[in-house]
Amino acid sequence: MAITLLIFLTMLCLGIPRSLSEVLSRQKRNWIIDSFIIDESYNGPFPYSLDKIKIDKELTLFRIHGQGVDEEPRGVLKIDEHTGEITVYKPVDYERYQILQLTFQAIDREKHIVETQLGIHVKILDANDNAPEFDRKIYEISVNESKLQGSDLITIKAIDKDISSVFNVFDIRMVSVQPKDKDVELYLTQIPNTDTATISFKGCLDYETVNRYTIILEAKDRGKPQPMSSTCTVIINIVDGNNHLPEITQQKGLTKVKENEKDVLIFRVPVKDGDAKGTPAWRAKYNIIGDKNKHFRISTDPQTNDGLLYVQKSLNYEETDMVNITITAENETPFYDCKVLERSTTDLWKIFYEGETSTSGTNLMSQHVSVMVENVNEAPMLKDKKVSVNENSGNGKQLAIFAAQDPDLKKANTIKYIIGKDPAGWIKVDANSGKVTTSANIDRESSFVNNSIYIASILAVDNGIPPMTGTGTLTIQITDENDNAPFLVANSVDMCHSDPISRTKISASDLDLHPNAGPFVFVLLEDAEGSWRVDPSTGHSVDLIKENHVHSGIYDLSLEVSDLQGNTDIQRLTVTVCNCLDLANPNCSFRKSAGSTLGAGAILIMILSLLLLAGLLLLVLLFTCKKEKKTISDDSSGHLMNSNTEEPGSDCTVSFGSNLKATAQAQAQTAAVNSYHMNGAADYGLSKTDSALHQETQNIKWTTNDEVREGVQLQRQRSLVRNSLHSSMGRGPQRMTWNSGSVTSHRQQLQSNHLYKMLHGLQAPGNELLDYVPKMYADEGTFQPNFDLDALTISEVSFNLDSELDLKFQNLASICMPRKTSAFHTVTGQRET
Repeated sequence: MAITLLIFLTMLCLGIPRSLSEVLSRQKRNWIIDSFIIDESYNGPFPYSLDKIKIDKELTLFRIHGQGVDEEPRGVLKIDEHTGEITVYKPVDYERYQILQLTFQAIDREKHIVETQLGIHVKILDANDNAPEFDRKIYEISVNESKLQGSDLITIKAIDKDISSVFNVFDIRMVSVQPKDKDVELYLTQIPNTDTATISFKGCLDYETVNRYTIILEAKDRGKPQPMSSTCTVIINIVDGNNHLPEITQQKGLTKVKENEKDVLIFRVPVKDGDAKGTPAWRAKYNIIGDKNKHFRISTDPQTNDGLLYVQKSLNYEETDMVNITITAENETPFYDCKVLERSTTDLWKIFYEGETSTSGTNLMSQHVSVMVENVNEAPMLKDKKVSVNENSGNGKQLAIFAAQDPDLKKANTIKYIIGKDPAGWIKVDANSGKVTTSANIDRESSFVNNSIYIASILAVDNGIPPMTGTGTLTIQITDENDNAPFLVANSVDMCHSDPISRTKISASDLDLHPNAGPFVFVLLEDAEGSWRVDPSTGHSVDLIKENHVHSGIYDLSLEVSDLQGNTDIQRLTVTVCNCLDLANPNCSFRKSAGSTLGAGAILIMILSLLLLAGLLLLVLLFTCKKEKKTISDDSSGHLMNSNTEEPGSDCTVSFGSNLKATAQAQAQTAAVNSYHMNGAADYGLSKTDSALHQETQNIKWTTNDEVREGVQLQRQRSLVRNSLHSSMGRGPQRMTWNSGSVTSHRQQLQSNHLYKMLHGLQAPGNELLDYVPKMYADEGTFQPNFDLDALTISEVSFNLDSELDLKFQNLASICMPRKTSAFHTVTGQRET
């Protein structure tokens, strides 16, 4: 303990007491020395002096930090560093900052150390600077016209931002209401100790009188010296209610409708309504009273609000010719009624009010409508018939009797029966009695039969105006008979040629039904024994088995197929056996296609035929006569006629009589010579006769006409070809008889006709000249010119064109001058026989 006291005294001597005293003194200087007040209501001028901080020491700098300086709200306060005076530069909102907390520092100018640090509080003094505000500037609502008085229409709310209870208390009042209505009084009620108020009304709202109210509200506080206030607008729209019933303008109505008509408009119910058009209170809905059978329906026209009466279920004139109904009208929304009886200044008014209830107790407007039913001719009614008949029933079998009923009981009509639908043509009907009988054999397997059922229809036609037709359906159930033999589904199969026994499936079918169909019995006929067999022999499908010794090839088998009733038919089955790559799936199509192609022999015959034809053509060319050129005179008088003559030309007339006579004699001689029998031992057949014909053809002389020359050459070439063919026949032991006289005579006749036709063609152009004497139809006299033409002489131009001929004239002359032509005359020698 003594040592501790000694150490403490030593430290005091070394200066520690000075530092400790400084610490203690600074701790005392951190105290809050004062607080200042800023009035929120002060509006200027700025800046102004708030107060001054005084320090005993000299050479000190003053600084402040915190809210209002370098913290929000910034820029409110500043301090003079030398004097310590605090200045206010702008107002402070009390509703945001009730107090500003700052730190004051006194700094030694020389040592730059903080000598004094104090806390400063600046209080903000509240003022009435905020008016009460409504939560909306404009309120707009819609209220039904049927609203009962005393009901709250809308709730209004306002708020004052001032915190002090002295300034945030306000009152709400109704400034104005537009327009005024004697039967309606709007009033406002402020709820105590709240910021809200409600608007209500007294009396009866009427859309037709006032459909829109505009109210101005004011909220004012109680602040001093000057209260503050604000306003808002409340708009109340009145929605039209059903305070007017629809009125039917006609009390009675009469209309007509034809029987059997439906979905047709027959009557319009006119109404009027005092409510706003297009609203549910204006739109009418209608009810029908007295329509027990629900024949009618009624709807509303959206444009005119009229009732539209329709027939939804057809009426029958024979049942009733007049229907009386009653139509009532009401609105979509319930009806109400409100009337002011007595007004009061303090309480609600006395009114008569019939609320939004059902209109069943209200006297609705109604209209009586009489509907007259007009009679029309109705179609006869036929009942459908179902009958059963055996297949292959003969002609005349009775099937059914149709008896039509005429709905027109008050005026019966005559009914005739005819066939309506009979696709197969199997039935006929008696026009008067309606008896239906068969007219042909009925076949169940026909394409017109579906599942053994054949459907036909019978028509009943009356003689009304207009004629009407009724239809009855005749359903014929056909009982099957065994009239069809079974048959193979496939008449050709492929099988593989293999060491093991190969087999394939064959199937049969029958158009008849059970028991007139399968399972079938398959029997191979005798020509297949030992090589083919079926296993099993009964069934819808059996296996055709090939024995091992059957080689590749195409086999036609006869197979007898029988049904359960013994109806049998022999079917031909073509089996193709070949070497298969896939034993499971035989395919011999390549063998079938190869069997249908041409063999090598056929191809060789075709090639030889083509070579023979080519040789014959070459032979004809070799025997073609050699042509010689013959110069034709340049004189064109034999070819051209002078075109500047005015008289008939100098054509000569060719006589055909002698030529035709000589031709006839030659034909007779040729026919006599060629009538003989040709023996097989003859060295040459036909050579003598054909040589004479050839020599006779050679005697035809050359003519300048090209067509005649070509015709003669053609006949000569045909003779040469015929001679060559006859000569090539050679010798042979065969005996051959040929009567060539008729053929040769016919050929000579053709040649003569051809020559005559060509010569006549040469003579025919002479007919164009037509020797005739001109005929005078009218004489207009001779034209006499009354002027003389003078000769014009132009010395600069010479018109003697013949003296200056150039190359162009020579070209023209060469074209116009006739060329030297040549004709060919074929000369052939005569062949000795």
